[in-house]
Amino acid sequence: MAERRPLTANECKFVRHVFGSTVPLHNVEVVKRRYLSGGFTPLGSVNMGTGDYRTDYIGPNMYTPPGTPAFADAHLFLHELGHVWQHFTGMPMLLARLKATTQARRMVRDAGLPKMVSGMRMRPTYMFDATYSYDPSAGPDLTDYTMEQQCDIIADYFALVMWKRAIPFNGWGYAVATQVQLEAILANFLANPGYVMQDRPLWQGRAALRALDRR
Repeated sequence: MAERRPLTANECKFVRHVFGSTVPLHNVEVVKRRYLSGGFTPLGSVNMGTGDYRTDYIGPNMYTPPGTPAFADAHLFLHELGHVWQHFTGMPMLLARLKATTQARRMVRDAGLPKMVSGMRMRPTYMFDATYSYDPSAGPDLTDYTMEQQCDIIADYFALVMWKRAIPFNGWGYAVATQVQLEAILANFLANPGYVMQDRPLWQGRAALRALDRR
């Protein structure tokens, strides 16, 4: 059976630091899933596999979070918190997922990558790289990127400026983003994490509903 917990006080402070008041802290749970690898965040709850679950991803000092070398645990947690932010600011998650998957499939197809390499099916690896990797010169704003790319951009930026964690190698071959590029992409987000709801009545309505207390 899945284990559930609320955000810790340390995690709540961190969420406020990154996402401001856009995320209703009392509505967010961290769930330990036995049959899951990595993270998965549907409907505003962070689901982690047994190997990636932690009782506190941030610790008492958000600038030196605990975990594996280079703060990989906190980076993964921040990526998943990005999906929480998307959910509570009204992003149509299923549509966004479809868009991201469709784009990744097109990238794999257009690159002419083989389905099989040395007798092993490799397309899932290509799909992962195409889904999460991002070109820092592709768009001027965070909303120009797909849902998974958005979360990696947010996680990469804060890992770089807060934890001095080098941005990992880009699996699709794009140039690794610089701090200046990330700051440009995130300019609106950093000024106001709720900017994505501006002039979007449908998103505002979804966000209001999702912020209600669970009954």
